[in-house]
Amino acid sequence: MKHFLFSLLCLVFLASAKAQKSDPPLDNLMPRELIFKDKDKNRITLSKDGETIFYQKKADGSDSTLYFISGKSPLAERSKRFDGALSNWMPVHQNGLVVVVRQDTNQYIGFTSTPAASVRKLDVFPFRQVQLLNISARFPNKIVVNLEARNPEQSGIYILDLLSSNLKRIGQMEDFGELFFDENFTIIAGWRPNELGGNSLLRRVEG
Repeated sequence: MKHFLFSLLCLVFLASAKAQKSDPPLDNLMPRELIFKDKDKNRITLSKDGETIFYQKKADGSDSTLYFISGKSPLAERSKRFDGALSNWMPVHQNGLVVVVRQDTNQYIGFTSTPAASVRKLDVFPFRQVQLLNISARFPNKIVVNLEARNPEQSGIYILDLLSSNLKRIGQMEDFGELFFDENFTIIAGWRPNELGGNSLLRRVEG
């Protein structure tokens, strides 16, 4: 029995030594910068149909140009230039694109598309900050936004119609870090910080 155990240990040792010998030394690994050499692409975002990749080339928030490439011609970089710094954007359905453009101390929400040459400014009350929260395939011309208005009484979460600029208030962000919606833009869950230093995920229950 002792001879069997000794032979088994020898086999394990030899197999381990062979595996370690076959592993490439760290000096022979591919340099990370060769894999991630495109350092000029920031805030990379994929379109809803998966055909277009959007990105910016400046990470300091001063870039007024949005760049994009198509999966059909990935080597042909195209761009759209706006009349102010591009604070945020979100691809929406049917090749649409919602943008938040900053001009000095003012901002506006615009609606455009990759083929379009112009941007339609949406008629929204003055705001300090805006978050683009959610879209739905069921309502392709609408988006959920969280607006911090200059008039605090107007602040809240709204459904924004991208064609008519109509706003419908559906709630408040309160202290939630993120909210989750169903296809009808109903809030169904959200997470917020808890007293333990982590986050609590809360689910909406009817009744």
